Amino acid sequence: MELVHQGVIGCLRVIRYIFSLTMESNDWRLNPAFGGGALRDIGCYGIDTARMITGSMPQEVMAVRHMGSTGVDITTSIQLEFPENVMAQITCSFELPFYYRVELVGSEGMLRVSRKSLNGPPPELFLHKGEEIGQIQIPEGNQFSHMIDHFTDCVLNKHSLVDPAENGLKNMTVIDQIEIPRVM
Repeated sequence: MELVHQGVIGCLRVIRYIFSLTMESNDWRLNPAFGGGALRDIGCYGIDTARMITGSMPQEVMAVRHMGSTGVDITTSIQLEFPENVMAQITCSFELPFYYRVELVGSEGMLRVSRKSLNGPPPELFLHKGEEIGQIQIPEGNQFSHMIDHFTDCVLNKHSLVDPAENGLKNMTVIDQIEIPRVM
């Protein structure tokens, strides 16, 4: 986010976010009683990422969903339009093999984040400028441990969370726009 705001890729124009992993048919994430589905479980991160990078809520929301036999989405593709002509394309799936990539495409370059696995090495970050590609090192560490450490520090020292609870409500507003069919 800092690199985007520093203008390293010029004016941000497109955010592409893809996160997929296969789910067994009996996994609790496919249970509608638990609020299951790819959108709510892993697509929410793409929505949050796009909102965080743009610092705003989408002005337009469109989506196509592939529903599974349990009644929850197993693949969802979303198109979000943000202020200043920024578009976000988000795909999340429980029926495709593991894949994680985020691309922030600007008028002068692209930042690309990818992961080889959820539990493996840290994500890799690359800066594309023309035909030049350079890797930017991300510190080692377990992201889940960092989140727990941060939360614990905020509670013990009465600090505000980086993302207040209202951030989750804003994400749910976008998810509701995707899940509630439009009447034409």
